[in-house]
Amino acid sequence: MNSLTKIQKAIILSLLLIIIGILLFLIFTSNNKSNSKGNNNSINNGNNNSKTVMIYIAGNDLESQNYIATGDFSVIKPSNIDLTKINVVMYTGGTKKWHNFISNGENGIYELKQEGFKKVKSFDQKNMGDANTLSEFLNYTYENYPADSYDMIFYGHGSGIKGSTLDEFTQDDLSLEDFSIGFGNSPFKNKKLDVVIFRSCLNGTLEFATVFKDYAKYMVASEEVSLGHPYFSVFNFMNNIDVNDEGFEFGKKFVDGYQDFLSNLLIDNTSAVTYSIVDLSKVQGIIDSLNEFISKIDLNTYYSSIANARSNLFQYGTDTKDFDTVDLYTMVKNISDITKVDGSKVLKSIDNAIVYNKTNEESSKGLSIYFPYNGSEYGIALQLDGIYPKITSLKDYGNFIAKFNNMKSSQKSFAFSFSKKDMTASESTNEATLKLTDEQKSVFSSASFLLFRRVKDHPNYYTPLLSSNNVTLNDNVLTSNISNNLIKWYDVDDGIEKSEYITIVEDVRGNIRSRSVAGLISGIIETDEILNQVNIEIGEENGNLFFKNAKLRSRNERVNGIYVDIDSAEYISILTGRYKILDSKGKYTKDWESSPTIIGFEMKPKNVRLIKSGLDKNEEYYCLFSIRDINNNVYYSDLIKVGE
Repeated sequence: MNSLTKIQKAIILSLLLIIIGILLFLIFTSNNKSNSKGNNNSINNGNNNSKTVMIYIAGNDLESQNYIATGDFSVIKPSNIDLTKINVVMYTGGTKKWHNFISNGENGIYELKQEGFKKVKSFDQKNMGDANTLSEFLNYTYENYPADSYDMIFYGHGSGIKGSTLDEFTQDDLSLEDFSIGFGNSPFKNKKLDVVIFRSCLNGTLEFATVFKDYAKYMVASEEVSLGHPYFSVFNFMNNIDVNDEGFEFGKKFVDGYQDFLSNLLIDNTSAVTYSIVDLSKVQGIIDSLNEFISKIDLNTYYSSIANARSNLFQYGTDTKDFDTVDLYTMVKNISDITKVDGSKVLKSIDNAIVYNKTNEESSKGLSIYFPYNGSEYGIALQLDGIYPKITSLKDYGNFIAKFNNMKSSQKSFAFSFSKKDMTASESTNEATLKLTDEQKSVFSSASFLLFRRVKDHPNYYTPLLSSNNVTLNDNVLTSNISNNLIKWYDVDDGIEKSEYITIVEDVRGNIRSRSVAGLISGIIETDEILNQVNIEIGEENGNLFFKNAKLRSRNERVNGIYVDIDSAEYISILTGRYKILDSKGKYTKDWESSPTIIGFEMKPKNVRLIKSGLDKNEEYYCLFSIRDINNNVYYSDLIKVGE
């Protein structure tokens, strides 16, 4: 056999080297795919048509006390999500007790697998309100879950322009500055999210949009309180997501899912609710036109008119006054009408930026803004001095509200005084009236009407039956109805019937709720704790009154953000307040609201009947008007007896 020539040997060696190179390349790329996410073993490594959904969840008392996060995430079905193309990654912390698969006492990262969420990394307990914690999650996800597009959901308490995702341990949340730092120290400084969603209260502000226009294409957030429930979930929308969903489509599925969630509550919601989708590429147009518009306003000339307009704007999260956010579109339109300064450019820019808006409040157009008026001096100073100077792009607007607040603070009280001869309260006409002077009318902002029953055995004490802001002003005369539709509860237990008026609150739309039910005892969301600070909506169907869902006030917002079913309570405590409006000498005390005496009646919900009631003939009833001027000072008229 003849031996190979040098040329033949060289050719064979070259072919062998090529074959070995190809094999090594195939082995390397195979290993790279399997190891690109460490131990996560995900097959999606950033090839075309891939998506990563990030959820940053501070459970806080929504979870530890009310099981809200557990209810939300229990509905996600991995079988409905293409996990070969979609990553769902969650960073958890900020709550004292989880009631689901999440470990207590630590922060963790969980990935959605076919068998459910599985922990892939744990950390020592860290502050969810710290920018570094946010950056840690962003960097880890970008490195370990590469994809063509990224969506992000922030979950937890929201506090207007103060921040979002409150940590229950530290009582700290991610401020606007924290968001800027957190994203600025991550790859998303250069690669924008498709959409950022806030499953939180009150974060649908221009200030939030101003920050996130640098880090996302779309923002989804609520101007008003975002409601929660342990048994109904917003996150059903996750079962319908598609890898091809761009920011708008993904956000729309969330917003529509929130509306489905409200429908499942089976309530006639009387709280203003609004979620919108903001095209963040259009936000700079709002900023520029707003600054131009507001710089033309002469506050020295129009202060009183603007203060009057601001006092009557719908304020979001009204149970906590310090939030002080109002609808941006409505605010600009009202000021434009007052000052005759053209605001059409601002209004058009808002319309261009809001690409989807779901609301039951006509004046909510999709974005709110901070406008100090009702907040405490401390709360206003915190935001004007600590937050607004850092939002440099809104400098002109910031200067405007700072000047407005200084002028408001320098205003003197007008010291309203009223004479009983100017007030009437007639049961026959079912009306109470109060006549204002021309001077009082010029600084009048709003009024509410209060009706009381005199306590027989304590003649200086009065029990409130009705509080209504359904008050009109015509020709200097305030008028309100002395309701013939008061409500009493009846309870029959062991053959003994008890009854009492319920203190009700009526708004200008005629919606009513009870403010006298202060506790639901046991049987609620698997806890034996007494849940205080409860308002219960009252409904009517076919002439029959009934308790609808109870709204719990959450610790942070102190707003009605969490629903529970009153029928699931074993007992309820209906409380009645008594107020010492007159002192021992029969003189009127202006601070009567600060010291109520509370009497409670405990009963089983199934035993309670509600009926409409007029005024009992053998009782004495009194009423008064509470009046607010344009500088937010409150004055009370004297008590007047109904029928005098």
